[in-house]
Amino acid sequence: MRGWISASASVLISVAVLTGCKTQNENASLNTGTQPEKVSEPANSAPSETTRGLRVGDHVPDALLSTVDGREMQLSDIVGRAPLILAFYRGGWCPYCQGELTEWQGHLDEVRGLGSELIAITPEAPSKAQATMNKHDLGFPILSDVKGEAAAGFDLGFEVDQGTQKKYKGFGINLPEINALHDWNLVIPATYVVDADGIIRYAYINEDYTKRADPDEVLDALQSIE
Repeated sequence: MRGWISASASVLISVAVLTGCKTQNENASLNTGTQPEKVSEPANSAPSETTRGLRVGDHVPDALLSTVDGREMQLSDIVGRAPLILAFYRGGWCPYCQGELTEWQGHLDEVRGLGSELIAITPEAPSKAQATMNKHDLGFPILSDVKGEAAAGFDLGFEVDQGTQKKYKGFGINLPEINALHDWNLVIPATYVVDADGIIRYAYINEDYTKRADPDEVLDALQSIE
């Protein structure tokens, strides 16, 4: 199983936000006093407090990505060979992302025991992704969304509002110096299980950046794929 993807190409895809950062839907809910629409999901989907993101039954779109050593590749080079866990995360600067990545590291043997791989995708530049891997001693690689195609294709991307940009700068976080596209765009944290045909079989998308998919739930969904 390990032969079809190199260590620099297997990745966990997750997405996180630092305290105070809101997506457009969250900002709208704060202004109106309402909550983002709760979306009912098919089997193998976690409840999601957003209408954003691809869902169970959707086909994974292609996207140009980069390994931490700068080698470009297509997402389609990975998807379709075996079931995958894809998790989008914001960046190594986010403590919730750090916690998610290290937790998945603890489940890595279980994932590979099921004949699968973790794939992580981030808007950060490859050098920043490399730093995250080294800092947390991760055994799976991270891919950088160097053109923003994955964020757009999965309908997870958004631009950080000016108020939050100012707040981030106060924390010493300047996303244009961190992101591959040198912009203020981020992604909603999301975790997917994708089968060998490239079809999404499990989806967890939540605009509340403090909440992430339960690894046990994700592994159950992975194991249910025939």
